[in-house]
Amino acid sequence: MRALAAGTATGLRESAYPGFERVRERFNLSPFERDAFALLVASEVDPELAVMDRTVAHFLAIFAPLCADPRIALELLGPAGHLVRSGLVEVAGDGPFVTRTLRASSAVWPRALGLSSPQRFVIAEPSREALVLSEEVATAVADAVTWARTRPTPVIAIVGRTGSGRDAVAASIAGALGFASLAIDTVTDVRAIVCDAVWFHAAVIVRGPVEPSALAVLGRELGVPLIAIVDGDASRTLAAMMGAPVYRLALPAMGPAGLARIWRHYLGETALDVDQLARRVSSPAAIVSALALARSNTPTEEDLDAALRHPDDDTHHTLLRLLPRDVTLDDVVASPVTRRELAMVVGWARHGTARPGAGLVCMFCGPPGTGKTMAARALARELGVEILAIELAEVVSKYIGETEKNLERVFRVAQARNALLFFDEADALFGKRTEVVDARDRYANIETSYLLQRLEAHPGVVVLATNRRESLDAAFLRRIQAVVDFASPELAEREELWRRYGASGLDVVALSKFVLTGAEIRNASATAELLAALDAEPVEMRHAMIAVWRELRKVGRVVMPDLFGEYRAAIFDYTELERGR
Repeated sequence: MRALAAGTATGLRESAYPGFERVRERFNLSPFERDAFALLVASEVDPELAVMDRTVAHFLAIFAPLCADPRIALELLGPAGHLVRSGLVEVAGDGPFVTRTLRASSAVWPRALGLSSPQRFVIAEPSREALVLSEEVATAVADAVTWARTRPTPVIAIVGRTGSGRDAVAASIAGALGFASLAIDTVTDVRAIVCDAVWFHAAVIVRGPVEPSALAVLGRELGVPLIAIVDGDASRTLAAMMGAPVYRLALPAMGPAGLARIWRHYLGETALDVDQLARRVSSPAAIVSALALARSNTPTEEDLDAALRHPDDDTHHTLLRLLPRDVTLDDVVASPVTRRELAMVVGWARHGTARPGAGLVCMFCGPPGTGKTMAARALARELGVEILAIELAEVVSKYIGETEKNLERVFRVAQARNALLFFDEADALFGKRTEVVDARDRYANIETSYLLQRLEAHPGVVVLATNRRESLDAAFLRRIQAVVDFASPELAEREELWRRYGASGLDVVALSKFVLTGAEIRNASATAELLAALDAEPVEMRHAMIAVWRELRKVGRVVMPDLFGEYRAAIFDYTELERGR
């Protein structure tokens, strides 16, 4: 059997099996490990060897006599041995260790024989494309590469907000060190990760939120660079757990200037407004995605607008609703004070807030129908971004923890799309915390605390609309940079609204004497058009007055027909017709 093992290994070392030589060289196998692995590979495909006993005891009987001390063979084949820890060999079964079965990894032995095998991870070849970085970030990346070259198995922690180019920087560092990239979002099978990283000569890039303890275990097992995208606290914890230096590379959030630079890099000489395009995305990945969706080397403004509005996340169909941006700030009829505050919101959003790197949180307060949603849509258009409205019925869940998960998805989508996030009836989510009486109170307060933290971290624009300002938790009010009050329109504003919404030829002065909100005036105008269409006539004042009476009655305001002057009879006729029906 010893001769068989030696012969098998010799046969696999022939030029017909370069994959086996790749295993031997990249995994740095000793002669003992080489022969044991070769025998296991041969037993997978050789009919005579397929019936071989592959227990640990049988392999010890074969290979122990080749070692000066039998315990060496047990250690090399054991769970702490190089073959098992590197993922080349799998141990199956229960009971005493010597009764368990050895097998060559099902992902590796086909590769050793030059056969196709399952692709367990996404592997990208070394990135050779120059990153479009600011001078400050480019210097920091170069310093990280220089440091990593002095370490046999470097560990680099990249810290930065989503959209700061962390993934691209990680792949660039791997490429500069001469490695491909093996990107993972979670650490579930350390041996599989280690095995494929060595086989493909790839640095491991951990993109998802992974506990520092799991990263430390992976880092100790790897023989290639580990590049982890983490938050600031995790980077310090990781170094302590590994007991080895960890290089911390902090990336600042990429602002409009940096994103415009990337647009220019890809578009070249163009007549498109790259500064406007930069305000519509939050990351380099979003730019690359939009260009791919546009499917053109020279995309037009219409191509990119369609690509940037592409619903590429199922979240839009459940938790979020894309609102139209078909109005401008000039379309918003409001008091001079309200218009001044809206102008300040635009300035804040464009030029930065009091908290560097943070987003802008605004609150629009006022009775229903006073233009809060319309103003939010106009604000999104003015800023050149999409507006995503929260679907409260879908976001709020009765199950513990689900509301927070839904909100996290909402914030992530809004940040990835650089969209304005609109919370209508915000008091339903941002209400005051209560005294804890039972478990429901405790978890409701946890949801509020989570929202406070998430608002603090969100880099985009958030608008909270409410008609119950007093119901909001005081802690939210402290985090709001702009409060815009929307009052019921005064006489002059009602006249302007009737001029915009009403048919030509109507007496807007007479109509404006009735106190209605903008939404109610719009509804009344639509009702007047319908009444006129039913009469097969142009819209006249009697149609408008009947529509006003209906709108007042709908909201519970009692108005005597006598107040409609010469149109009193039209109101009576309409009410008599209703009774007759």
